[in-house]
Amino acid sequence: MARSLSSPFMEVIESFVLSRHDLREWTRRSYEKSLRRLECATLADFTEEMLDQHIEAKLKAKRLTTAHHDGIAAKQLGKWLVEHHILERDPVETVHVPKQPKKGRPPFKDEEVVLILDAARDSAQSERDELIVVMSIACALRLGELHRLAWPDDIDLVERVLYVRQAKTDAGVRTVVLDPRVITLIDAYVKDWRPSQQPGPLFLTNHGDPFSYDGFSQIFRRVRKRLPKSVDYKSHRGRNTGIVNWWRTGVHPWDAQQMAGHKTAQQTREYAKYLRTPAELRRSPAATTFSTIYSRKSA
Repeated sequence: MARSLSSPFMEVIESFVLSRHDLREWTRRSYEKSLRRLECATLADFTEEMLDQHIEAKLKAKRLTTAHHDGIAAKQLGKWLVEHHILERDPVETVHVPKQPKKGRPPFKDEEVVLILDAARDSAQSERDELIVVMSIACALRLGELHRLAWPDDIDLVERVLYVRQAKTDAGVRTVVLDPRVITLIDAYVKDWRPSQQPGPLFLTNHGDPFSYDGFSQIFRRVRKRLPKSVDYKSHRGRNTGIVNWWRTGVHPWDAQQMAGHKTAQQTREYAKYLRTPAELRRSPAATTFSTIYSRKSA
C-alpha cells in the first residue's frame, strides 16, 4: 500500500517523534524509520493484528533486528497515544515483540582493511573519505559520532585526542587517543581540503555545507562499491575492528572501555573473543609470562 507523507498516520508519527525531545537524535530517527514501515494510512489501521502480521512477515524474511525495532517503536507509539489522550486504550499493548538477536559483527581481517583504505583513496574526495574511513577504524567511532564531530572543538591535535560528545549511550563525553596517522590525515584535510576554515562540522560537502546523516552514510556506500564482493563492508565493523585492535596491542581494558564508550566492562570484554586464535595468543604477553617472571627471579 502506498503511503503518503501527508497521511493522517504520518502526521501522528511526526508529532510523536517531535515529542521525544528527551531521546537522542539517533533514537528518534530510528523510531521514525520503524514506524514509517508500518502499513497504516490512519490510526484505525494501527491495530494488534496489523503489528502481529508485520512482525511475523519480518521474522519470516529473517529480518529479526527489524522486527524487534519496529515492534519496540510501535509499542512506544501505543503508550504515547494513550498518554496524550489521542486514544482511550493502547491498541498494541498485548503484542509480543521478539528480542533483538545477538549477532556480533566480526572485525575486518587485516588484509581487508588494506583493501578498504585503497578503496577510500580511490574516491574523488580521497582526502576526506580516507580520513573518515581511517577514523572509523582507528578511533572505533560509530557513523553518527563521525558525522557529529566538530572542528576545532572536538579535535585537539596538540594533545592528540578527540572528544565524542554525542554518543549512542549515556556514557558521557569520552576521550579517544589519536593515532599519529590520524593526526597527519586530519591536519592535511583541514589545511588543504576542507572547504571552509570556519568552526563547525569537521566533515563538509564539496560546497562547504554540513552533511545530512544519509548524505554522510553515502560515503561508506561508495567505498563499499569499490570493494570485492568478498568484503562484507559495514561501517560498524570498522568500530569493532578498532576495539579489537586495542585488545591486540595491549591497551588496558579500562582504557579500552572508556575510549569505546561502553557503560560496562562486560561490553568491552565481548570483543576479546575475536582474539582466541593461536596466532593472536602467541603475540600476547601470555606467550612469555612464565619465562619473564622466573628468569627475573633466578637472576
